[in-house]
Amino acid sequence: MSVDLSLGAVPPIYKEVYNIVNPLDRQYIDRELYMKFLSTINLPKSTLEQVCEFSDAKRGPVTQITLYKSLALIAVVQQGKALNEKSLQNLATLSQPLLGDLSEVRRIAGGMTRADKGDCREDPRLLGLSYTELSARDTIRVAIAPEKKGLILKHVVYEVTSQRFSSTVHRRYNDFIALHEVLLQRFPYRAVPILPPKRAIADAQFIEERRRALKRFLTLVARHPVLSEDKSLVVFLTFNGTDVQPRLKEQMRNLLDEFMTSNIVHRLDELVLPDTTVQFAVVREQLRQVLLCLTQMRDVAQRMVDRSKAAAVDILLVRKELAAMSGISKLDSDWGTGGNPTWNLLHGALGTFQSLFTPVHEAYSEQSLHEEEEVLEELSQHLDLLVAFKELCDRHESGVVLGHHKAINRMVKKSTQSSGAMGDPMKQAQQLEHRTQFSLHCVHLESQLVYAHTDVLVAILQAVVRLQTEGHAKLGRLWEKMQPTVSNLIPGTSSNR
Repeated sequence: MSVDLSLGAVPPIYKEVYNIVNPLDRQYIDRELYMKFLSTINLPKSTLEQVCEFSDAKRGPVTQITLYKSLALIAVVQQGKALNEKSLQNLATLSQPLLGDLSEVRRIAGGMTRADKGDCREDPRLLGLSYTELSARDTIRVAIAPEKKGLILKHVVYEVTSQRFSSTVHRRYNDFIALHEVLLQRFPYRAVPILPPKRAIADAQFIEERRRALKRFLTLVARHPVLSEDKSLVVFLTFNGTDVQPRLKEQMRNLLDEFMTSNIVHRLDELVLPDTTVQFAVVREQLRQVLLCLTQMRDVAQRMVDRSKAAAVDILLVRKELAAMSGISKLDSDWGTGGNPTWNLLHGALGTFQSLFTPVHEAYSEQSLHEEEEVLEELSQHLDLLVAFKELCDRHESGVVLGHHKAINRMVKKSTQSSGAMGDPMKQAQQLEHRTQFSLHCVHLESQLVYAHTDVLVAILQAVVRLQTEGHAKLGRLWEKMQPTVSNLIPGTSSNR
């Protein structure tokens, strides 16, 4: 090849693009970011595939030289020339390509967290993210979309809003299932949150509970340092259309799992320490116990919410019955009362007294809403994360480790029986061993993610104390406000006996 791709010979725009797609100057460029950059170029998809092929991006990791080759090939095409295997060899100088809008590429590169940066972090074994930083990644809202007039729908449509992307899209439950499947396939070694169950016949309560669960699922995914940067989530949160499922499947058609695109595979021997398996067992057991305790606490929180809701209903019922009593017709004579004036006096005062119960009903209703949002939902979301981690541990132990060891044993046995074909089986066995190490490395990071989220437990306890203090104080003031009216329901009587 006659053209020089060394740092001093390339046009400045080549270095500028490299700094954009690899801001931390890592050994390899993130493949997904590289593909995102290519998608900004105004060229047919088939041509961009040729660029990947002839720049060697398809056959190995994306390096600085790979990127420079890609830029040179893009310039060749933009000059009206066809691409082939000798396109680079025939170049005497490197031309400057016409670039597209790189704002989205810059945003993704700038938003990559330390958990995504592999061998560029000071210590890739540390997550290095606080709960505040994780929460700031995105705020998700999931609401039930209003039904269109004249249409009878057999399914519920959800209105999903992402603060990060400033987007609002409409999704069905099956769309969430498609996203969940893609994430599990792409990230088998990560704590992918669970989805709520599907039910053929759903009542209003089930629909509301599922809406809340879908919001928790999407919030955990959108705040995950790795899952949140995946293209499938971007499509799910930004694509305006009803055919999002085919697009998600298209994303995964030729996409490898996280292990195959990781930049740290060559460092796994130093990242996974000898005592990792022992430490994993200890942490797994501790978080299992935490899961059991918080499950009981979630049930208590549910009963707390139910009590406030029941109190609101009871107060409304008292008000209703007082109103009914005030509407009973008066007696024309004192035959039944024997001249006792209490009923007639009480009957006349009930109309005024019943209105005092309305603020009490509203206070209990407001209390239940705050308890549900600030205590029950936050606790349920943390439980969802713990369950996701538990399932990850189960996958690692049963699906990953045992499966990998069986495959390794089969390959080693096969290699010893066939001396002529000894290289490939041993190489495959080594890759499976690396997968097991990679799984342990990811479990290590996911455990740190769970512990980072334990900050929310402090906020939950603070919310319980604050809500009970403020709620009881407000109710106390409302009940106290009734006291003068109750004391004077019947002139000449006193409640202090």
